[in-house]
Amino acid sequence: MSPELDPVVERELCEAGTGIREHRSGYGKLYAHGGAELTHEAAYYELRNNKQVEVPNAGSQTFRQFFKEVGYDEVDVLEWSSSAGDWSFMVRDGDGWFAAFQTNRYPYHGFAYSVNYEIPFASKDELIQYASQG
Repeated sequence: MSPELDPVVERELCEAGTGIREHRSGYGKLYAHGGAELTHEAAYYELRNNKQVEVPNAGSQTFRQFFKEVGYDEVDVLEWSSSAGDWSFMVRDGDGWFAAFQTNRYPYHGFAYSVNYEIPFASKDELIQYASQG
């Protein structure tokens, strides 16, 4: 797990690590895997059903804003060492913590996001312990 960083420092690290900047106008529209445009509420429903949500204008640091705007209470980095931006997160939804993922959409622009609801965790520490066993 990464320590809390100043948002400007975090943005700079994300952009430097991947070379993928945030689109100037924000992350834009959300899409179901397959092309249908989604509202934030519909995107949350897709994620709750273990489906991907695609965000073509997403930059490498969009993850916090995306997860919070679709309805997650907290977001924290679990692993962000991939230079492609294929990173893992922890999101809190109600009383549980879940592993979440950002996947590069290469050869297209942006990222896809997903959350694994199959294995809930009572705390971030429990999720970290489980992830470190792999």
